[in-house]
Amino acid sequence: MDAYIKNLQVEAQQAVKETAHWERKVQDDKDEERNEIRRKRDTAERHQHLVRTQIEENKMRRAEDRREYIEAASSHSFPLFTETFISLDEVEAYNKQVKKDFRKELTDQLECINTYKTLEKKKELDYAAHAKYKNIGEMTDGRKKERQRLAQQGRDMVQSWDRDLRLGNIKKAILSGKDVVNQTLGPGAIAPGESPSGSRRSGSRRS
Repeated sequence: MDAYIKNLQVEAQQAVKETAHWERKVQDDKDEERNEIRRKRDTAERHQHLVRTQIEENKMRRAEDRREYIEAASSHSFPLFTETFISLDEVEAYNKQVKKDFRKELTDQLECINTYKTLEKKKELDYAAHAKYKNIGEMTDGRKKERQRLAQQGRDMVQSWDRDLRLGNIKKAILSGKDVVNQTLGPGAIAPGESPSGSRRSGSRRS
């Protein structure tokens, strides 16, 4: 048991050392990663500063070259080649024509866009008007059918009321012992024992 406990203690100490070593390794890796990120950031900032410096230097150099060129052109008389010479008036006329063409192109595009919007708006208005007329027609037909239905229902109710009233009167007449044969016959009906011409048929055929 003592040997077993001693082995466990040794293993525990070894585990503690390995854990501490692993933690140091992880911490070192994290520190190295942070240092790498910081180095990359510093390098990027230096590169950015260099690029900006180069841009400013290029601007200054171009401005200086232009100034020197203007000074040299002003102090010397260059030969004039009539084949390649372009006067200031021609340059201004060209720029004016370019602006005019560009303005015309924009105007044409604007007119095309407005025409398209107008057509779309007209299409929407036509569709709305068609839908409106269609709805009005459907509503008119529906109201007409509803009025016809109500009128037919009223006629049916009147006929039913007249029929019930007539049957009630016939029932009262029957109960009072009256002859109700004519009352039970409808218009154009033929009473029992009568021919269609209106004469009563004889009970037996003559020999």
